[in-house]
Amino acid sequence: MNAREFLWNKQFYDEEFKYILNICYCAYKRLLVDGIKIVDNENKIRDVIFSRYLGNQNFLDSMGCGNYLFDKEIPEGEGRIDIRVMPVGNEFRGRGAYYIIECKRLNNSQKKSVYGLNAKYVANGIYRFVSNFYSCRLGCNGMFGFIVSPMDIGKNVKCINGLLGKAIKDDKGYDVVVSSTEVLRRQRNAIPNFSHVYKSKHLATDKSQIILYHLMLDVSKNVI
Repeated sequence: MNAREFLWNKQFYDEEFKYILNICYCAYKRLLVDGIKIVDNENKIRDVIFSRYLGNQNFLDSMGCGNYLFDKEIPEGEGRIDIRVMPVGNEFRGRGAYYIIECKRLNNSQKKSVYGLNAKYVANGIYRFVSNFYSCRLGCNGMFGFIVSPMDIGKNVKCINGLLGKAIKDDKGYDVVVSSTEVLRRQRNAIPNFSHVYKSKHLATDKSQIILYHLMLDVSKNVI
């Protein structure tokens, strides 16, 4: 593969993943419209979005997105993927060619602290991609930030950016540091009429450059 082909592939995967994020956003909007009540637990929030929408063939057919298979809790290394999105049919590129979406809760507590949910978003979320704990064969993946209490999302993202480069303990008690070549920046045109899409760039431990998209999804009115 020459440099031009490599660049074209990266641009294609980036645009394809933004299309997938649009599908995910539509699932989120349906959740709000349907008024589904959810428990304040990231796995249970993910499960509701998956079972009712992303894993529901009727919903996918209504979106016209039959070329993508969504599944959850797929083993990856020593962990499990929250949501895997695999191109299928004519788009299939091999069993290892898929996108990953990691899900984390966010609230108003200890927003600038290395002990709050923002810190966990960095250490137990972003770091899993940067450390190559999760694969990134297609060059870009994503995260859902489930907002479980009312907040100024833009200000909270600035707090997340402030934690990049700091030593934070991960879920196993190890100090990890997540650096970035570009912090989370708003992507105003990624999803029409939705302003809470962010993009960050990182140099992974294997020296590859990866892109992460972040959807900040306010489910605070649905949480019971």
